[in-house]
Amino acid sequence: MIGCLVAVVALVIAEENWRGKHAWERYKRELEARGELLSLAALAPPPVPDDQNFAMTPLLKPLFSKAGDYAQQLAKRLASADIIEDRSCPSIGNWPIGRVADTEAWNDYLRATNAVQRLDDVRPELEEVSSACRRPYSCFPIQYESGIHAPLLHLNTLRKLTRIYAARAHLALLRGQTDDAAADTETIFRLAGSLKGEPLLVSQLTRMAILQLGFDPAWEGLVRHQWSDAQLAMFQSELQRMDFLLSGLRTLQGERAELNDTLERAIVDPRELLGFLVGEDEGGRVVAVAASTLLMLRCSLYQNLVTANRFYENQLFPVFNLAEHRVDPRRADSSDRQLEATHRTPYNIFAATLVSVEPKACLHFARTQVAVDEAVIACGLERYRLAHGQFPERLDTLVPQFITKLPNDVMNGQPLKYRRTGDSEFVLYSVGWNQTDDGGEFALLKGEESSGRDFKDGDWVWFSQPQPSASERK
Repeated sequence: MIGCLVAVVALVIAEENWRGKHAWERYKRELEARGELLSLAALAPPPVPDDQNFAMTPLLKPLFSKAGDYAQQLAKRLASADIIEDRSCPSIGNWPIGRVADTEAWNDYLRATNAVQRLDDVRPELEEVSSACRRPYSCFPIQYESGIHAPLLHLNTLRKLTRIYAARAHLALLRGQTDDAAADTETIFRLAGSLKGEPLLVSQLTRMAILQLGFDPAWEGLVRHQWSDAQLAMFQSELQRMDFLLSGLRTLQGERAELNDTLERAIVDPRELLGFLVGEDEGGRVVAVAASTLLMLRCSLYQNLVTANRFYENQLFPVFNLAEHRVDPRRADSSDRQLEATHRTPYNIFAATLVSVEPKACLHFARTQVAVDEAVIACGLERYRLAHGQFPERLDTLVPQFITKLPNDVMNGQPLKYRRTGDSEFVLYSVGWNQTDDGGEFALLKGEESSGRDFKDGDWVWFSQPQPSASERK
């Protein structure tokens, strides 16, 4: 009797495995026939000559060619100059909410510390990186075939370098050394560009964080009217190369490929999933409850592959409309709600869990693209002011002398909102994630007055003047 039961169970498992495998292989052939790249190795950027590759500059090349101790030594070396990390260091500003740095606090900090000397100590490294940033390509030798296990040692290094450049740019602005400040800001923009080709969410989140730090000195120099026409034109040139909607779509493709690689390897070796079979999911249910089923039934992994790939194809990829330079926030939010409401089963548990971050990431790509577009326009407006003594009444006046083309608001496809409020003031904004024109009013996260912008509510504003704090506005 027991033998018959075992045989029946084995037969059911075999049939389900066959059905799952057949479903995935059929769908996979369909995607590949349309030219879809379904593995990270297929999405990996092509190799480039070392002498044209930013990643192969002597300071950065050993990150991948030597043992991890080099990365640790370099991190320690750069940390000595990372004054922004000091608790006593004042803020360098916060452009999203219109807060400039406190000049008096910075002068007190510089008098009381050896911050300037610490920055000077790494001058050779900074000069090397700034020079290498001008190489035409950037391709770090990531082992994409290793999937989630591939080391990404360069990301922390680039973050540390960016903070140092940002601090140095800010100090140069304080001293009126705008050429030095502009050069360091340009380097930050180029550091952000060095990660453009990596189809990994963690790489793109790092890239966006780097760019945000570059916006701080660029914005502060704008509101203080410190930049020259040539410097503003240079910023525009760097920023106009950035397409975060394209990067968002490629990142979704990369995350799908990483999921495919992980689950396909797990079909051969279930140990690939051990990291996901321990702990609890978002609903508090122990994922390990499904472990025995998943390890016995390869069909569940095949079905997870089908479910995840269909979700990417039908729900997430359409969030980005590259032809119209648009983002669909309603589809992104709907995808997020759908994932949260999904009842977890062995046939979708990994699809639902591993894709849970992507809908939220769409907002970050959208707001970064809006910031890029607004910064390009703001530079054009300042160039107009330098030439005419005041800001224009309409944005289209900037074309073509001060900007080649006006970008639309990626949130609704309409022109970005603009109004002049004085000879040296204006309001420039996107309607934001809620797609509602709030008249240029932005929203703060509750309890985070000094640094928390609520990007799900309110407009996405580029300020032409420093803004008062919430307490000052009362």
